[in-house]
Amino acid sequence: LFATKVARQMAKRQLALKLFRQHDFTGLFEMHSTAGTLEAPTLPHDCTHLWSHDAKAGIGLLLKHDFLRNFNPIDQERDWNQIMPGRVAILSLQGAQGALDIVVDYFHTGQDGAPGRAEAIRRISHHIRPQRDALTIMVGDWNFVAEDEDRFCKTDASWTGARNKSTQEKWMHSLQSPHHIHELH
Repeated sequence: LFATKVARQMAKRQLALKLFRQHDFTGLFEMHSTAGTLEAPTLPHDCTHLWSHDAKAGIGLLLKHDFLRNFNPIDQERDWNQIMPGRVAILSLQGAQGALDIVVDYFHTGQDGAPGRAEAIRRISHHIRPQRDALTIMVGDWNFVAEDEDRFCKTDASWTGARNKSTQEKWMHSLQSPHHIHELH
C-alpha cells in the first residue's frame, strides 16, 4: 500500500479497498509501514484502521463501522495488542453476542526453524483467549510451506517439494491443536 511509485501504490490501494468493500474487516500485512507513511493514504471514512509498524514488515487491520457496532467501543490501548510490533497483533472485541479475537500476522521469512516464526507462534498461543471464551480468526502471511505441493519453481513450474517441517510441527503442537484452529480456503 505504501510503494514509492505512484502507479504501484494506486493499484495496491484499489485492490485493498475492493477487498475491504466485500468484507467486514480486512487484514493487511507486509506493508513496510512507518507512522509517517500512514499519513499519506486516504482511507474510507466508514472504517476504523489499526496499525502495527515496522519498516521491515508492518501489519494493519481495517474494520467497517457497521461491523464494529456489534461490539463494545474499541479502546486501542486495551484492545489492540501488538505482541510483536509490525509482525503480530490481536484485536480483542467483546459485545452482547460474544467475543471475537482477530489476529493479524506477518511471519518472518527464511529457512525452516527461523527463530522469528517460532517466537510468533509461541506468543500467539499465549495471547489468544480459549475457544470457550472467544472465537479467534487469524489472517496473515505465515511464510512457511506445509505441503509438498505448496511451492513451485518459476522456471519450469514443477513442485519444489520444499517444506518447513519444523515450523509446521511447532504450529501444529503449539497453536493449531491446543487451540482447535482450522484453516479455511
